[in-house]
Amino acid sequence: MDDAKIRNYYEKVKEKVDYTRFKEKMKEFNNHFGGLIDDETLALLTAYSFGYEPSFKIEELANKKGKVVVEGTVEKTFGVRELEKATVTSIILSDGSGKLKVTLWNDAAKLVKTGDVVEGAKIKIRGFLRKRDDVELSVNDPADVEILDLEFVEISRITEGVVNVKGRVSGFGGMRKTSKNVEIAEIYISDESGRIRVLLWNDKVQVYKKLDIGDYIEIRNGYAKVGKDGEMEVHCGQRSALKFERMLM
Repeated sequence: MDDAKIRNYYEKVKEKVDYTRFKEKMKEFNNHFGGLIDDETLALLTAYSFGYEPSFKIEELANKKGKVVVEGTVEKTFGVRELEKATVTSIILSDGSGKLKVTLWNDAAKLVKTGDVVEGAKIKIRGFLRKRDDVELSVNDPADVEILDLEFVEISRITEGVVNVKGRVSGFGGMRKTSKNVEIAEIYISDESGRIRVLLWNDKVQVYKKLDIGDYIEIRNGYAKVGKDGEMEVHCGQRSALKFERMLM
């Protein structure tokens, strides 16, 4: 047997089975088919038996039906809507071969609200294809959305636009209300590359009241722009999500 080909498929399910058991299962398939199947096909069948699901490129979906798996980067998220009998939102997924609209329903939609699915996140998603004017994917179960990676930008490299940034709380500004009675709170966060002002709007002000100097904080779907003083700042509003941890004493 070609060990390189076997390991290629084993890597896809190694969290579910050890290598010895994987090869034993291959031998079972080999015996079942009377030794007529090549090593690569045997390894693929074995991976399938341990739950492996192949991912498709977005450009390939036009010819597919039913439930499929796609990996890509979240290019855009939209607001979460509370309907009479459902919660729904949409995201745009990109993988280099094309772009795909994904509709998230109910508990899956809440992943956008909690900041688990944000712009810039690399995800693996399982959903049912729906073909209207364009191909769309529909997802109901949050277990069908796997976060593979989330890219955070160093503070010194922040440019205008949607941004994910993390660091330690290094200072507090004040709280105030705008002329339209909107609450704003100001904090500063730092990482090894620099320090930046963060403005918390509306319900995010409640986080301000819970933070202390040194707390670790992640800002997801913030919006960076140049402030009145000419310095870059990050705004956290309705579409943003904040996650923080107390500094260990």
